[in-house]
Amino acid sequence: MNHANLLSQTFVTADEFTNNANGPYKVAITTEGLTKWSSTFVDQILDGMAQSKFPPISGWQQVALVGNVTYTISNLKLTSYTLGGLQATTDPKTKELVIVMSDFNPDATFDYVGDKVSFPHVHEAGTGSGSLKGATLTVRVNIHPDPVTLIPTETVTSCLMSVKDMNVSLHGGASWLIDMFVAIFKSTVIRMLEEQGSIQGTRIVKQVMHEQLSKWVPYYAFTNGDAWDERLVGSVEYGDNFAAFTTAGVTRYMNQSATLPGLSKALPDLINSKALQIFIHEEAIDSMIGTGFRHGYYAGDATKATAAPSMARFMNTDGWKSSIPGVRGLPSQDLTLHINANAKPYVKVFPAALYVGFDTTVTVKGSISGELATLNWGTGYSASMTTGPASDLFLFKFESYNQTLSVASSNVGDFAVTGPITAMFKVLGKGVANHLTALYDGSTLGIPTPLINNVEFSDVATSYAPPVLQITANFEPKKSADQI
Repeated sequence: MNHANLLSQTFVTADEFTNNANGPYKVAITTEGLTKWSSTFVDQILDGMAQSKFPPISGWQQVALVGNVTYTISNLKLTSYTLGGLQATTDPKTKELVIVMSDFNPDATFDYVGDKVSFPHVHEAGTGSGSLKGATLTVRVNIHPDPVTLIPTETVTSCLMSVKDMNVSLHGGASWLIDMFVAIFKSTVIRMLEEQGSIQGTRIVKQVMHEQLSKWVPYYAFTNGDAWDERLVGSVEYGDNFAAFTTAGVTRYMNQSATLPGLSKALPDLINSKALQIFIHEEAIDSMIGTGFRHGYYAGDATKATAAPSMARFMNTDGWKSSIPGVRGLPSQDLTLHINANAKPYVKVFPAALYVGFDTTVTVKGSISGELATLNWGTGYSASMTTGPASDLFLFKFESYNQTLSVASSNVGDFAVTGPITAMFKVLGKGVANHLTALYDGSTLGIPTPLINNVEFSDVATSYAPPVLQITANFEPKKSADQI
């Protein structure tokens, strides 16, 4: 699938969506989850701070019994650091995400020049080093939908760096003046880092956050490439202990589109303490699953060569003659069952399950006699939620739930639906369930998990509050190779 080609086929504008808090999808992330999410990119922010270039600073100071002292500090750099604490919270009043990186305490190096202005003149020059104590970076970010694309974007409203203390060592000086410069440079470097650290931090945080938010997948594309569902941000809500993304939906078929309606009642905020909570209205699931099947994703032939061993004897007329009178006079011949979903599937959230039903026609064809009969086959499947092989995405698992089977027409006279035939179609239904599960293997089924990248899900649970499917999970950042 070439995603770039898909994007080139459409340009999304805000007026195509219902931009309110009552969209058909809602994803809530608790503050614990936001903290874990932040941990997946906080090193990028602190690495960026360490690589920042700080401008030189010059000044003078009147020193008792010494007179005026001038100085210049240049080439200030932050080097290694250790992060003491990380905490993400939400501020409902200002609608902001607040990330506090505390006690990251980087080391610092710099060059210096110092002069005693009055006679006798003293000149000092060399390098300085030290380590910060109690360094904290506090970031406030408003995440909101881009007004044109409705993909989430960021506004860094503030970035404050504070330093409690710093030890300083100067190298290269030889006079008694060097000890005096230690105190001067300490306060100067702290002041510079707090001022410039806030400026540099704003730039770096915006860059890193933008990269994270750009990972939002705005559509769920099916393999034929001419039908897809778009999931874009309708609103971002900030509660006391969570942030929630409500998404609007549009189903597209080449030059056509259909907007999912806004709901009259907002979806829940949180139902338990798990880090990630997804709420999906059955209308959205119906669109998500139905989009692909509109284009024949549930159509195909069951033949003797492809049938399961338990079905092989039914793929020849000899297996039908004992129970279906109209087949008894036919010569022995292999059968093909052409299965076609002649309408899109229907979805219903029940108190104990998510139900997906299909109305299909099955044309029974003989290799010699041609079309024998057409059957109406209704199948229903319950869908449960699992995680993928790497535990980093959500997948549906389909299981057979029920079936109805009747004769629509017959070209061979009496063609009855009997016990053996019903049993055969139950086996076929299990195969369809496996096919449905495999069809979506490796995809997220259009279920958006905004912000959540590079994590592994656990404790996944599915619950049902008709007409809403509720999925909750915890997650942990993926470990790097050197952490395993």
